[in-house]
Amino acid sequence: CLLGRAEIHERRGVFSDAVAGFSQSRNLRLELRQNSGPPTAEMLRKLANAYMNEGLVRHRRLVAQRAERQDQESGDLDSEEVKSRRARIYSLFDDAKSFRQDALKLAGKEKGGRRMKEDLARDLAKGAFNLYQLFSGEYVELDEKEQTVKFWQRAASYLEQVVVQIESIDEGALSMQDRHQLVQSVSQQMRWLASFPVTGSVPDKKVASDKVLRVFDVGLEHADQLAISKDTPDYQEAALYFYEDAAANLFEQEKMLEMVSIFRRLGYAWRSASEDIRTMLMQQGVPGVRLNQYVKYYHLDAEEQVEMNEKQGAEEIDRYIEELLDMAEQNSWLPEDVLTERRSELEKLRQQIGQIGEAVQCW
Repeated sequence: CLLGRAEIHERRGVFSDAVAGFSQSRNLRLELRQNSGPPTAEMLRKLANAYMNEGLVRHRRLVAQRAERQDQESGDLDSEEVKSRRARIYSLFDDAKSFRQDALKLAGKEKGGRRMKEDLARDLAKGAFNLYQLFSGEYVELDEKEQTVKFWQRAASYLEQVVVQIESIDEGALSMQDRHQLVQSVSQQMRWLASFPVTGSVPDKKVASDKVLRVFDVGLEHADQLAISKDTPDYQEAALYFYEDAAANLFEQEKMLEMVSIFRRLGYAWRSASEDIRTMLMQQGVPGVRLNQYVKYYHLDAEEQVEMNEKQGAEEIDRYIEELLDMAEQNSWLPEDVLTERRSELEKLRQQIGQIGEAVQCW
């Protein structure tokens, strides 16, 4: 069939033929809608999917063509062409969203519409993530002075919509795929904070951070369930990435206790993950590179406490460092020489802490 051939072309990377096929499929769906009587929710849902499919393959073609030109050192596509093609992709995604919203209204009136509403919520979540990818890709290409808070927030708002749509589904109807999509969205929200414009104000960034905090626990709950899904490595991978993103977010907020707690969760999930997943993540430096950085930063914090004769504060940080190193050793997150060096530094720190009381008595 037409759609099947288009999907084959897409998988093979023959994007021009794929675009033509998905476009013809969308036109047929639109013609059917225009020549039929009052639409049903199912008809509008299929029409919306046709629009989204064409938008997706057009976006993938644009990304692939630009990457190919860069690999060949041929320079990027003309900026006006890129802008025009992105506008077309946005139009398709936005039309898909509108049709789904219309379908939602009909589903509420139709018999057995509950299942349809849940499926439409999933579709709207996928569509929102596609819009995030479109606008975030455009944002990161801008010069710093052009990266406005408004533009950043537009991309962020689509990630927020993913969570809203998945949470609208009844708990008993949530699939593991739904949880996976929600967890990935919250992870991406935490990463997207790192792209907050340098021209943005502190209050604006706090608003953005608070929005992430509001969905953090939701993401954590679902990540814990993905982490034990031994039969689906992709879900375990998403959970492990979520934990690392969460640790980075908590580190930035200077929440030491909560950050160490997240690493405990990561450790439990790590030990139940497949060998292939662990190997792949280790090759990317996950989570060892960041853990090593955190230990070094905390060591500096502890030394500052020592200089101020704050023995209790230094000892508390000491305990957190030790726990992080113990987890690193248990899960083989750090090379032996690095682990040995960090433990040696910890031992020297403890000697300094032990001298705080002695120095006070001598005085």
